[in-house]
Amino acid sequence: MNRRLGLLVLLSLSVVVIAVPTAAADSQAGTISLEQELVLTPEPGEIEVVLRFGIPDAVTELSTRVPERATVTETAGFEGANGKYEWTGTTGSPTLSYVVSANRPYDGGGGLMFVDAGEWALIERPKTAVRWRWIGGERVALDRTTRTDSGVAGERSAFLGDHAIDARAAGGETITLVIPAALSPAESPDAVHAALEDATDLRVGGRNDRMFVVVAPSDERWALRGLQFGSSDAWVREDSRLDDPDNVWVHEYVHSRQKFETDEEVRWFREGSAAYYAALLTYERGDVGFETFHDRLARGERSPHADDVLADPATWTRGPNYHKGALVAADLDRRIRLATDGERDLQDVFRAMNEHEDRVTQAAFLEFVEEAGGPEVREVARTYTETRDGPAMWNERTHHEAFDLTAPRVEYRLADDPAAYRVSGPYRERPLDEFVLVPGERLETTAAAENVGDAPGEYAATVAVDERRPVGNDRTALGGATVERIAEGRLDPGERDEIAVTHAFEEPGTYVLSVDGASVEVRVVEPAEPTVTALESDPTVVAPGETVTLVATVENDAAVPGRADLELVGDGIRENEHVRLDAGETATVEFTTRLESPGEHELRVGGRSTTVRVEPAVASSLPGFGVPVAIAAFVLLVFSAAPRRSRVRR
Repeated sequence: MNRRLGLLVLLSLSVVVIAVPTAAADSQAGTISLEQELVLTPEPGEIEVVLRFGIPDAVTELSTRVPERATVTETAGFEGANGKYEWTGTTGSPTLSYVVSANRPYDGGGGLMFVDAGEWALIERPKTAVRWRWIGGERVALDRTTRTDSGVAGERSAFLGDHAIDARAAGGETITLVIPAALSPAESPDAVHAALEDATDLRVGGRNDRMFVVVAPSDERWALRGLQFGSSDAWVREDSRLDDPDNVWVHEYVHSRQKFETDEEVRWFREGSAAYYAALLTYERGDVGFETFHDRLARGERSPHADDVLADPATWTRGPNYHKGALVAADLDRRIRLATDGERDLQDVFRAMNEHEDRVTQAAFLEFVEEAGGPEVREVARTYTETRDGPAMWNERTHHEAFDLTAPRVEYRLADDPAAYRVSGPYRERPLDEFVLVPGERLETTAAAENVGDAPGEYAATVAVDERRPVGNDRTALGGATVERIAEGRLDPGERDEIAVTHAFEEPGTYVLSVDGASVEVRVVEPAEPTVTALESDPTVVAPGETVTLVATVENDAAVPGRADLELVGDGIRENEHVRLDAGETATVEFTTRLESPGEHELRVGGRSTTVRVEPAVASSLPGFGVPVAIAAFVLLVFSAAPRRSRVRR
């Protein structure tokens, strides 16, 4: 179910009034910050909203409005009435709090679209209109943020209450599942993500950077099984299953890819295409058989849907867009595939609609169909949308004749042998022994993309890294993907491409490196702590002011690289040296220092010690040796000023 609430979206926009209309300037005189906090209240059906502003000096006037039927409970730095509140200028951090109903009725019938049950709430975020004036030629911007009371907010919605988050990368998007606490969804997060990841392969454009999906707790007041709204928010009831041809998870995802606007004649395509692709992708995943897929689309043949005219919503009785619309979309897809030997399909029409800058009219829709499948398919589209005529659902053999010609089947593979991966960084430059790294290291490999189907076509593979994070009850989930790149290409049947995969790991953790479903798990651990196994001095006896070289042997017997921060300590001496060692590597570190005072000196490095004895020089008392002794003392003084040195030798 998709709701385009144009008027409400328009009202959510901020209105900026320029006080001094000199010339447009790119620089800023400051930024107004607006934090909207959403809080559960003890009263089911109501939430509290707290608005906190930060107003820069350049702003001279500012006003805001609260929603209709909101009850303002507290203000600081604002005064007003009838929904409009003016900033008094007495503080640069004014606040305004109000209580508003969170339950929202469904326009299409009984029940609710958003619910506040008391202990939890799934709501549409209240809209805040702001209007301001400022002085000077530089503009003042508005920065909005939303925080919640033990909840999480999407672009247009929020869930308030205890929850877990499971976010994963798929097809260039990050899909975030919000799972309320103590919920027992009919499908696991892994299964839902797998189905949605397959759906991201749709080549229709309109892709979102992120999608926010809440698993809606059971409540008898829901009017719908699921709802998609805004550009990338949705909720799906917890009892929704993936082995259902009316797959709500996929249905709402398809809506999120629909960026077009249509006139009334093409309105049917929004729900018709979502219902069709939900059934088709569920069948192609093997979650339902052909008979179930057939029966779902065949509903469009039967009364009352069959007698409605899709291009004339005035004739609609009971949702023909979901039923006859789905069957017509399926039939056009089949015909386009047959007419082009699988080179094109309904996704080309869908993509053209998304790329169309104006509202899609019936004429534009038919033009897009003709561009994809030719004039004969266009005439079929006109007949099935502008008259009561409609297609009949086909059998399994007919389906395979058309759909086995479809776009390529590209499979992706990542090697499971660590030796196929190269690691680089300050510790080592070599193939891996196991999938264990330390922070600061980069992993590089190539993935294979192979067309194992019977038709040529394009692919778009997402190279991404997800970190596994705990979600409670000894479970972990992927918690937010870093998309490294989108690799694109075209493959003939049997052809193969290599995709470069590289990522630098900066923090310890467990990560999943993936290329469109093919993945390996990588652990990043803290570096090991190598040990000093021996310490030797050369020489062991010196005169005052002579240099001595300390050689420390450092071994890393751990299975991962290590870093040793060594310090030479003794009699006021402190010198430092750092050494990085690969797993199993041994190195020597040299310290060069000078000892002045006579006696025995204990020098220590990394828990090892050695003793160097300084013996005082014996002055000569023989006649005639006074000048040579003085010269020797002078030379010794000059050498005592020489700098200390240290070096690492592997």
